[in-house]
Amino acid sequence: MSSINKIKQYILQVKNISPLRIGNGEEERNGLLISDKHAIINGTTFSGLFRDFLKKDKVKVNDEEYKLIFPESSNENNKKETSKIYFYDSISYEEIDKKDLCCRNHVRIDEEMGSSVENHLFNEYHISEGKTFQLFFEIRGLDLEEDKYNCLCKHLENFITKLSSGQIAIGSKSSFGFGKFKAIKDNNKSGIYYREYNLLTENGLNNYLDFNFDIKNLSMKGFKNLNVDINNKDSKLKIKLEAYCDEGFIIKGDSIIEKKDKKKYTVDFPYKECINGKGQFIIPSSTIKGVVRGYCNKIFRTLDETGETVINEMFGMKADESEKIEGKKGNLIFEDCKIDGEKLQRYNRIKIDRFTGGVMSGAIFKDQVATVSKDNPIEFNVALNKEDKKMLALIILAFRDIGLGYLTIGSGNNVGYGRFKGKSITISGAGYNSKLEFENFQSESNMDKFQLKGDIDKFNEIISIL
Repeated sequence: MSSINKIKQYILQVKNISPLRIGNGEEERNGLLISDKHAIINGTTFSGLFRDFLKKDKVKVNDEEYKLIFPESSNENNKKETSKIYFYDSISYEEIDKKDLCCRNHVRIDEEMGSSVENHLFNEYHISEGKTFQLFFEIRGLDLEEDKYNCLCKHLENFITKLSSGQIAIGSKSSFGFGKFKAIKDNNKSGIYYREYNLLTENGLNNYLDFNFDIKNLSMKGFKNLNVDINNKDSKLKIKLEAYCDEGFIIKGDSIIEKKDKKKYTVDFPYKECINGKGQFIIPSSTIKGVVRGYCNKIFRTLDETGETVINEMFGMKADESEKIEGKKGNLIFEDCKIDGEKLQRYNRIKIDRFTGGVMSGAIFKDQVATVSKDNPIEFNVALNKEDKKMLALIILAFRDIGLGYLTIGSGNNVGYGRFKGKSITISGAGYNSKLEFENFQSESNMDKFQLKGDIDKFNEIISIL
């Protein structure tokens, strides 16, 4: 078969629709990869994602095609062939200001005791949503058979399509929903553009030589729209809980000091992040993951089973060199819960001297809690990378009990904060399409009660596996 000499370039503009964390390999300062006030995504990051995509996403790529992209070292002088696909660095259009750097506090939990481990509080920075990047990829089919060149184009286009529709996450913390991007579309176009050069023609060669590669401002001149469907929905198994909290909850964020009548008061505010340039209250995915994990452990203890294997499959496992334990990534992906149209409600509180039973002098503080109305519920979303009925059953039970108010979220549960009321649980993807609704009714004691209706038989069938 005759060889060709063609080069194909791809350009797309994307915006991160979830927090982004790409580390710089250092523990000092914020630990993020930022240069000259701009966020950086290394070409090596895209290369690693593409390698993982080819290996794990059941893509039909033979060994010969794989070696064209990721060549092996030869025995002679340990030389390596050049890859046929080039992945370039990408720089954010926007400068990363102080308000764009968000810091989340984390605490290590003792799984046996279900409580926090002393001296294990740490924090991590990430870049907020709404930052724009221009991605650039290039296939160099120099002295290459045309069918192999076309296969490489097809593999890369499939990868770019998934990347631009949020199905492939960039950076770390993907199990917390970080690193999702969406292509910025123009009218009915896909938002992905390409240009092909035939170097065997004078015109094609001149056009390629005239192309000015500027990583900060790539020209779109001569590029055509790639006709692909980036709205292709993710086929992962997903569970969604819709719930509201009219009594209020608080995921503690920054505290402020207020002065009144020459006295100082500490006021705790709910956690807030800058999203698309605006401050918004959220329930971090790490909080939801911690609540669900702790509850799954309780379920296994109730069943008198260890459940360690299932828990590690769901939530992952930390590496331990001393015990020769390799780290393992979990199969659950949690998402931040964004709160729109929230209202704040203030509660005045005091501290009690446990010895005397009286009020401690000067120990007055205030909680500013967020409330969510029934008409504007929030969503708790979890996706499974692996279809497993035990995992699904455990999440259903956790979401059910969050919706019934048995399982609280945030702090202050001993004073009534964090008790949500469910509206529905939906299972979709991977052949599932089931819904369970919480029907509210008033009991004889004038307390809110719920009964479940909908696809109850289907949910019971899933839960029965436990």
